[in-house]
Amino acid sequence: MQRSLSLLIIVFFLFSARAQFYNTGTAPASVRWKQIRTENFQVIFPAGFYREANRTANILEFVYEKVSAGYDLPPRKISVLLYNTSLESNAYVAWAPRRMEWVTTPPQEMYAQDWLEQLAIHELRHVVQLSNLDQGITRILKIFFGEAASGAVAGYLPFWFIEGDAVVTETILSSTGRGRDPGFDMELRAIELDKEKRFSYDQSYLGSYRYFTPNHYQYGYQMVSYGRITFGEELWKNTINKTAKFPIVAPFYLGLHKQTGLSKKDLYTKTFDSLKYIWNNTLDTSISIKKSNIYLCSTASYINYKYVQPIPGGLFGVRTGIDDIARFVILTDSSERIIHTPGIYYGTRVHAGKKHIVWEEYIPDTRWEQQNYTRIIMMDIATGEKSILEKKGRLFSPVLSPSEDRVACIGTDLRNRYKLVILDIASGEKSDEILPDSVLQAAGPVWLNEHEIAYVALGSSGKRIESRDLVSGETKCLFFSGYKNIENLTFSGGRIFFTLDREAIRNIYALDIRLGESQQVTHVRHGADFPCVDEDKNLLYFSEYTLGGYRPCSKTLDPEDWTDISKAEAYQYPWAEELAGRTDFNIQESEIPAREYGHTDYHRLTHSLNLHSWLPFYFDPDDPYSFTEAIYPGVTLLSQNKLSTVTGSISYYYDYKEGDHHLEPRISLHGFYPVFDLSMSLSSREGFYYWPDTIPPPANKTHDISLSLRSYLPLNLTRDKWYRFIQPELTFRYYHRYYYLRGAPGLGLGYLEAGLYFHNLLKQSTRDIQPRFGQA
Repeated sequence: MQRSLSLLIIVFFLFSARAQFYNTGTAPASVRWKQIRTENFQVIFPAGFYREANRTANILEFVYEKVSAGYDLPPRKISVLLYNTSLESNAYVAWAPRRMEWVTTPPQEMYAQDWLEQLAIHELRHVVQLSNLDQGITRILKIFFGEAASGAVAGYLPFWFIEGDAVVTETILSSTGRGRDPGFDMELRAIELDKEKRFSYDQSYLGSYRYFTPNHYQYGYQMVSYGRITFGEELWKNTINKTAKFPIVAPFYLGLHKQTGLSKKDLYTKTFDSLKYIWNNTLDTSISIKKSNIYLCSTASYINYKYVQPIPGGLFGVRTGIDDIARFVILTDSSERIIHTPGIYYGTRVHAGKKHIVWEEYIPDTRWEQQNYTRIIMMDIATGEKSILEKKGRLFSPVLSPSEDRVACIGTDLRNRYKLVILDIASGEKSDEILPDSVLQAAGPVWLNEHEIAYVALGSSGKRIESRDLVSGETKCLFFSGYKNIENLTFSGGRIFFTLDREAIRNIYALDIRLGESQQVTHVRHGADFPCVDEDKNLLYFSEYTLGGYRPCSKTLDPEDWTDISKAEAYQYPWAEELAGRTDFNIQESEIPAREYGHTDYHRLTHSLNLHSWLPFYFDPDDPYSFTEAIYPGVTLLSQNKLSTVTGSISYYYDYKEGDHHLEPRISLHGFYPVFDLSMSLSSREGFYYWPDTIPPPANKTHDISLSLRSYLPLNLTRDKWYRFIQPELTFRYYHRYYYLRGAPGLGLGYLEAGLYFHNLLKQSTRDIQPRFGQA
């Protein structure tokens, strides 16, 4: 019985909360931190980032009540950490300790919404969800377990609900959001309209190694939307309340079933039955994928071919799939050949000219997890020789000039200001063109001629295509799409070709920059993207989405076949518009206050201790998953500061088998270049390591005390297609115990241990359970 109880408690409170004891890594030790305090938020940010931090504080306070609407409990004050040294655009909400963490650099591919506004709505909705678990039995559990209680009970909430509810919120409180993005539901549409049998709920929720399945954001948005429309605005609030008040057996299921009579699987089925009906009645499903000229390519598994471009010797493309890592390939009429395997590549644009190919790769900082860079790489098509144009920078979306002597990139600094950066290939010189303050985000540059560049700019009123004259410095708006997304520009014959999310299906459009006229070029079944023009053959190359992934296609350029953009009405997403109509708030149609909050220093030393959780028993926090024979009576206190530079615990327990009391303090310091771990164990038992029975023990008793000081240096050396890591470490251990060795007594044993760990592992595809090749 005792072992069973131990197992139950550990499984529930450690495995359920494993995602909440969350450490995303640390920023460089050189960063000096500041803070802004508002009524509901503490914004912690690096020095020099005040403008954006103050804007973040204003946005958060402005949306606080609207994001909390529909739930009973508004969140209490929470900390928001802003990291500007990382380029891996993402954000998290963690609950033990309770905080939000944002990487403030926007992604290059982003719908028409300011990144900080999107994060404020989406991540704050997660805070609202978890805050509403603070009731009923969960609130009682907080007395015994601290913040870990809510984190553990959150394990009952399916990921599709957690993210789906947040995507619904970001959509209905704005004019954009992923719920209005044709690329967001494209994969679901292809499955519903082209697959003979829909994936089961379990396949969608758990994923598949055999098939590609859309993620929980995509189908979660649809299920949460359908639930609100069909069963009312109270549905998800009541379901969370049920989960919080009685988190014993399947509370989320019981809360959902009580209101709807449906299980999660039933809701999934009805949601997609409804979607299939809507899509069949609002989209032109007569368009066949066979209308496009699809090139020969591998079809054994789900594979995407993107950035298809003509080069000498064939058709270049970037191939990704579920059974292989990203590859650069050349397609011909009868073959496919791999020419390069890139490093950490997140699917951003690769540009191929007549002689060279350029792209960006991400490289991590050697030591700091919250700092990374991009490097710009160029490869000679004829020889395969590679050169690095920018080793450690903050540059994106490189594109070759018409003469291939320069490369244009989008750059951003540590204050989120954007610029055009021109790299001279021969000299290695770099010049900057600072973009206007009205540009909140910039992406995807393309050369119009040797001295003029166009790019996609996001402003307060939406997206536009701008041009910049490098000689005169003049900036012009060429095309304005408002809150309809623009991506992937290419230029040919006086026209800019680009993808536009104007309809329910993403298609390719052309803008005549002399006449200012825009036309729709493609009409495809599910989605067209990544345009490129071959002027010699008068062909438009692009990627068309199919049930098996993006396929490389071509289309003869004939303006007579194109449709004037004014003749097509913008598509209205039925569920997004219906739910948006139930609220009176739209962040993109509102005037966000610009209050100056001021800031103060945030001292790491004085904020080192942050007690967030406790457990009314003892377990080993360094090895929580090794089940012991019993949980010892005692208490464990857990601390992690908000910067994740200091973590620690202190435990007391009583060993009822031996009748001994134990005290174990531990602390880890991650804020220095080497990491330091210090731990102690103080026991009431007598300290003996080895003492013969034939010899009387010492008259002076001593308690058993041990001390461990470990220092290690985790170095991330990842480059190219290899994940490389090396960690040297040194540990000193001291045991305050009597011993008898070689006929002589002694007190105190010291050990010095040295260690070295290294691995060099090939990147993994989705299907790879282990790397296919590597050394450790």
